[in-house]
Amino acid sequence: MIFVRSLFLLCTSFVYANNSYSLASSKSASLSDGVFTAFEFFHGALQGLCIIAAMFLLVNAIYQYSQHRVDPVRIPFSKPLVLFVCALCLFAFAIVPLQSW
Repeated sequence: MIFVRSLFLLCTSFVYANNSYSLASSKSASLSDGVFTAFEFFHGALQGLCIIAAMFLLVNAIYQYSQHRVDPVRIPFSKPLVLFVCALCLFAFAIVPLQSW
């Protein structure tokens, strides 16, 4: 539970580091602004989660490759290769900019 809470705090810190939100509501703000702000928050949290997951996958790919070098029969080369490709895909998803309408 502590790990999940710290992971959530880390993801939200990526969001708040990039965006500033006003807590006071103004009369000129419309419903669409609130929805877009929520979407920005969700997108930032997903970016943070993707970066963290990609780092874990990359470390795991390096570890699996070292285990493959020790015993190639037990761990095929495709396992660290797939982990590395998945990590690259998550890093690519994390740097996709938010589309502004």
